[in-house]
Amino acid sequence: MRGWCWDWISSWGCGTEDALGGGEDEERNAHCTGGERKKMKDLNGKIAVVTGAARGMGRLHAENLGREGCVVVLTDVDGAGLDEAARDLVSRGFEAHGYELDVSDRAACFEVCERVRSEVGPIDILINNAGITECYAVLD
Repeated sequence: MRGWCWDWISSWGCGTEDALGGGEDEERNAHCTGGERKKMKDLNGKIAVVTGAARGMGRLHAENLGREGCVVVLTDVDGAGLDEAARDLVSRGFEAHGYELDVSDRAACFEVCERVRSEVGPIDILINNAGITECYAVLD
């Protein structure tokens, strides 16, 4: 997906140093930016919500948004994992808030959205990372 590295998120696809203009891998950066050096957008102070943020890709998204200066709101159905992820980000100097949320519960999504707005502020960015799956044994 050429050009999918989004201006500010190119640090994930191309390496933070490349996206900021100080990296050594110019060829890789040129591929991700369509051959142009793009200036990353200023995300400092933006409020970013990441669903499924207790581990994996969601946690990585939350960490990268924190590096870009965002106030990160992590949500996940796994309360213990969520608390650990939020504490980890805070311990590294990021502003992070955790909200337990099951994204398959529509009413809960609206409730958490309202809580975030009142407790943290208006949401600027949503990374809808959480997945809803039904798991069955192969023979079922």
